[in-house]
Amino acid sequence: MGKKIVVGLLGLALALFAEFNRSSVLIDVPTAYVLRHKVIQGTAVGSFALSTYDSIPSPYDFDLCLGAGIGDFLEISLSAYGLENYSLGFTALLLRENKYSPSVAVGVHEITWVPYIGSFGGGNELSENPGSGNWNPEDKIIDKPGFIYWEQQEWFSAFAVASKQFCNYFRIHAGVGRGRYTGYGRISKYFNTDIFNEKAVSGLALGLFGAVEFNYQDWLSVAAEYDGRDVNFGTKVGFNHWELYLAVTRLENLVDTTTSYSPRLVAGLNLYTSPYHKAPKGTEIAGKAVYPDGKPASSARIEAFSDNYTQETTANERGLYKMRAVPAGMVTLVASQEGYRSKPQLLKVTSVSSTSAKDLVLKDIHDKGTIHGIVKDAEEGSGIIANVYVVETDDVVRTGPRGGSYEVMGLEAGKYTLHAQARGYFDHEITAEAGAGSTTELNINMSKNWIIFHFKPGEKLIEPRYVPVLEDVVRFLKDRPKMVVEIQGHTDSVGDAKANRALSRKRAEAVRDYLVKRGISERRLVVKGYGELAPIGDNRTILGRDMNRRVELKVLSE
Repeated sequence: MGKKIVVGLLGLALALFAEFNRSSVLIDVPTAYVLRHKVIQGTAVGSFALSTYDSIPSPYDFDLCLGAGIGDFLEISLSAYGLENYSLGFTALLLRENKYSPSVAVGVHEITWVPYIGSFGGGNELSENPGSGNWNPEDKIIDKPGFIYWEQQEWFSAFAVASKQFCNYFRIHAGVGRGRYTGYGRISKYFNTDIFNEKAVSGLALGLFGAVEFNYQDWLSVAAEYDGRDVNFGTKVGFNHWELYLAVTRLENLVDTTTSYSPRLVAGLNLYTSPYHKAPKGTEIAGKAVYPDGKPASSARIEAFSDNYTQETTANERGLYKMRAVPAGMVTLVASQEGYRSKPQLLKVTSVSSTSAKDLVLKDIHDKGTIHGIVKDAEEGSGIIANVYVVETDDVVRTGPRGGSYEVMGLEAGKYTLHAQARGYFDHEITAEAGAGSTTELNINMSKNWIIFHFKPGEKLIEPRYVPVLEDVVRFLKDRPKMVVEIQGHTDSVGDAKANRALSRKRAEAVRDYLVKRGISERRLVVKGYGELAPIGDNRTILGRDMNRRVELKVLSE
C-alpha cells in the first residue's frame, strides 16, 4: 500500500511538468505510429522555462490530453492547453512499416475554434486573455502590439510523416507540415517554403521536421528532433500501462543570444487502459539465429507465421530475437539474410508459458536456386496472402501482405512442386524447375473456394472461360472426398420472378452436371435456385445485372 501511495504522489508531481500531447507525437514531432485499437491514453503534460524575461511573465505551462486508438490505423485526441483552450487532433496510418518501406501517416492537429495556432508555433502557453492568443512573444498573432511580422491566423496544423526502424535500436521520423511546423527563427526559415519571403509569412507555408530516436529493449528511448521551429532533446521510460517523458526543448536558444526566448524543461506522464508493450501471458517466442559455425546472425530477419497470422522482427547483435503477442497454435519460424536462409521450424505456442525456439541456423545459399513470383487471385489478378510449400524439401514461405510476392531460396537444381494454401481459396499445386545459382519466376493463380460463374442474359450454358476454374473445383473436391457443397444459382431482376427462379436452378444444374461427368458424386452436390432474391450488384446497371447472373459454390461440410 505504501508503494502505491509513493508511486501515486510521484506521478502527481511529474504530471505538473509536461508538453507531450499524443501517443503519435515524439516530443513535439508527429510520428507514423498510432495507438492500438481500443486503447485509451490519458496524458498530463506541461513545462516551465529555465530562465525568465520581462517579455515572458508566465514561464509555466500545464496541459492535459485524452487519446483513443481506432482499428490500429487511426488515433483521435483532445488536448486542453492551460485548461482554457482546447483542440482536436487526428492521425491516420496510411502504410504500415515493413522490411523495405516505412510507416506513413497523415494528420491534422491543433484543430481549434481559437485562432492562436500560428505558423510561428503556439498552442501550449498560458494566455493572458483566453481566446485571443498566447502571451509568449513567439506565439503572438496579428492583433498583438509590437509583433514585427505579419502572421496568418491558423485554425489547424496539418502534416504528413514517415517513420522507419533501422537495426534493433534506431528509428528515424521525417515529414512536412503547415501551421506549427513552420518556424519563426533565423534558422527555421531555411527549412520551410518562406525562405524567399522576407516581409511576410505565408498562410500556405510548409515546413520540414524530423527526429532520430534510439530505443533499448522496448522500455527506454532517447530522441533528438527538429519540429520546424525548435530543437528538442528528450528521453522516455515505459512499462506496460505507463510511460514517463523528460526533455529539454528550444535548445537553439542556448546559442542564439539575440532572442529573449529560453529553453524549457518538460516532462510527461502517459497512462493506458491496456498494456502498451505488454503481450498476453504465455504468447511470447524467444530464440537465436546463428550461422553454421555457431556465430550469431546479427540483423537476421525472423518471420513467424501461420494460416491467419504473420509477424516479423530482427535479431540483435548477439543473434537473439523475441516476439510478443503470438497467438496460440502451430507457428512456422524462418530466419533469413542476404544470401543466407534457415530451414523452417514448426513450433507449438501455448497460452500457458513462454515458448523457446531451437536455434535457427542460416546456411549459405548464394550458389543455390531461387523460385519467386506472385500468388494472385485468379479472377481479380490481385496479390493475396498465402503459404507456399515446397513438397520435396518441406520448406514453406509466406507471401507479402500487400503484393502477394513469395520467394523460395536455397534450392538444389531440379524440379519442385509448389503447393499454395490461402484462406478463402482452393489449394493450388504447380511444378517449377530451379537452376543452380539462378532465379526462376513463376506466378501462382488461386481460385476462391466461393467460386462465381457468370452467365449471359437468359442463358444456362457454362462459358468456355470457366472450364479451367471448374477443373480446379474438380481437383479440389477429389482431394476432399467427404466434402459437401451447395451449388447456388442466381439471376438478375429482369423478367418474371418465377421464371428467374427456374432459370437460376438450371444454371446450378449445369454446373452440377459438369462436376458429375468429371467423377464427383451427385450426393455431395446440393442444387438450389435463388432467382433474383440475392443480388450482389445493382440491378439498375448493366454491370450490376452481369454480376447477378451467376452460380456460386459454397462448402456445407467437410
